[in-house]
Amino acid sequence: MGGGDGRGAFTIDTTGKGEVILRTTIELDREVSDVYHVIVEAIDSAQRVAATEVVVMVTDVNDNAPSFPEFPATSVREGTI
Repeated sequence: MGGGDGRGAFTIDTTGKGEVILRTTIELDREVSDVYHVIVEAIDSAQRVAATEVVVMVTDVNDNAPSFPEFPATSVREGTI
């Protein structure tokens, strides 16, 4: 069993029951990358190979506080406009 995304963001494990577990090795952040393409390959005892692509789409979490541009304070006297 093997594969990867080329960036080291995932590892692949097996359960021994024909199941594959895809785990993250880093905290995924949509601002860094919103999609990962992971190629999973399996080789059986007869050296037959099967491969598939797993697409991991990262959704956004509001983890950054809003920011507003700073404008200089301005005042207007009543009745002047």
